[in-house]
Amino acid sequence: MSDPKPDQDELRFFLDDCDPMLLSALLSVINEHELGKALEEDQKLWLCKEAIEENRTSDSAWLEERLLACSETKEPHRGFWEIPVQETEVLETQEDLEAVLAHHQKWLESVLQPEKEIQGGRAQLADQDLSAFQLSGLNLRGAQLSGTKFHQMELFAVDFSTACLKGAEFSHCDLTGSLFKRADLSGAKFIHCQLANTDFRRAKTPRCQFDHSDLSSCRHPPSLLSEEPKPAPPPPEAFSPSEDLSPPPAALETPS
Repeated sequence: MSDPKPDQDELRFFLDDCDPMLLSALLSVINEHELGKALEEDQKLWLCKEAIEENRTSDSAWLEERLLACSETKEPHRGFWEIPVQETEVLETQEDLEAVLAHHQKWLESVLQPEKEIQGGRAQLADQDLSAFQLSGLNLRGAQLSGTKFHQMELFAVDFSTACLKGAEFSHCDLTGSLFKRADLSGAKFIHCQLANTDFRRAKTPRCQFDHSDLSSCRHPPSLLSEEPKPAPPPPEAFSPSEDLSPPPAALETPS
């Protein structure tokens, strides 16, 4: 198997399109492995791309095999598939939020430049009410915002791209110019929201609700119809053993 040397345009598209949290975790694993340290940066990114596209992100045996192939060695190394999970941040003031986002920005920059050591940390803001905070113009790309509430807020030009917004609730918010590209909006709600010039390209929107929110003014509206599950085919009619399906008896001929 030859060493991976991806086309640079394809690699840039992958970096722009992938989940930065997942990419960060995979790069951390590769950089901590003895064989991974010797790889070129584009090889590391190509391995991440392969793992994500082939659904191998939790397959340590597969990654071990690919690292061995790239390094052209046969010495096994085990016990490196450990990905730490960060705790949810607790916010009380705007300064707390700014500190979290400063760490988040460092994390984003290091994720997108794999030659650097991973710094900062992903913003973990799940299940919080951020209604009292100022978010307009902020970069929340890749942040963890599952179940988070946004009520009566001005959210101008906020970058929610690739963020996890499962079950999040936006009510009476002005989201003009905000980005939701490749965000996970499964089960999210937009109630009485302004969506002018918003971008929902390739966002995941199963069970996402838009109540009294005009999608016609979006720059790129979500693909809601294409993600509706297809109805299951009707079950076959059950056969009742009591039914007599034998053919009717032949008529008896009367003797002449």
